[in-house]
Amino acid sequence: MAATILIVDDEPHLLRLLVRVFEREGYTVLSSDTGDKAIDLFLEHEAEIDAMVLDVIIPPRGARDVLENVLARRPDISLVLASGDDPPDDLRKTLEGCGGRFVRKPFLPGNLVATVAELVAASAGGVA
Repeated sequence: MAATILIVDDEPHLLRLLVRVFEREGYTVLSSDTGDKAIDLFLEHEAEIDAMVLDVIIPPRGARDVLENVLARRPDISLVLASGDDPPDDLRKTLEGCGGRFVRKPFLPGNLVATVAELVAASAGGVA
């Protein structure tokens, strides 16, 4: 069964690229360009979503708001935070606490796919 991923990024070109890359790898992809839409999508598809790739600087209120909503309901979700800068300490601690990963932009899409696959496999008790 293919994993479902929620990709959240406000950069339209990057979002389209990541959707295509993950779909080619067999993932079912949900995408959002704002934190509010991401929360709505998550709530609508909560049981289906295996992983989330989240831009740290996502409008309107940033990754912290999205994480609070998502992790309150699914602390087990496979999570990747992405940013061109180091994440703030509180986000880094949140990420460590849920076993997530941080990737620095710019990144190679293939490396991101491998990171997500590894996290999803680990949460399913397997190996990537």
